[in-house]
Amino acid sequence: MKETKVKKWVGYVRISSDSQMENTSISEQVRQIEAFCVSQGWQLAAIFKDEGISGNTKEREGYQEIGDIHRFASADKLARFAGIAPVKMGSGGKHVNLKSRQGNRVLHGLFYNLAVQQVQVSKGSKKPRNLLFYEYFNRKKEEGKTPTQALVCVMRRLVNIIYGMMKHKTAFRLPEQTEKQAS
Repeated sequence: MKETKVKKWVGYVRISSDSQMENTSISEQVRQIEAFCVSQGWQLAAIFKDEGISGNTKEREGYQEIGDIHRFASADKLARFAGIAPVKMGSGGKHVNLKSRQGNRVLHGLFYNLAVQQVQVSKGSKKPRNLLFYEYFNRKKEEGKTPTQALVCVMRRLVNIIYGMMKHKTAFRLPEQTEKQAS
């Protein structure tokens, strides 16, 4: 009988300001991650917490996992380091892109959790947390990608954004959005 391996996942929670501490507690974020992993049949290996640490500091775990951004010649190299870029397999002129099992798994988990947060819909208001990523995620699914593949596309886009921010030492500015309810 063949044993199926249970996927192990890493959770990431953070609160970076006093106003956020009043609205979303760390324990509530942990509860939501645990519930989501249970609903998906995933094993939660660890939860990383950034409590009250500003996003402008180099003390953040994700920043430390990446290290010096200048060691990556491009966002593609960072994606490969994080295990997000597909691996090309094949011979004789025929190739197929497969999911990478290589790379920094902690960094991969951080990008995964960030991507999930970007495409989530608020329970009460039914509004997407980030309309641009929500629409991008749904567009990828409409193109025929599975939800997992669409989420990897979101992760890859996040790598591009974070790479650019770190390389050019700029803050993220969210483009103007019109509010919509999720369908």
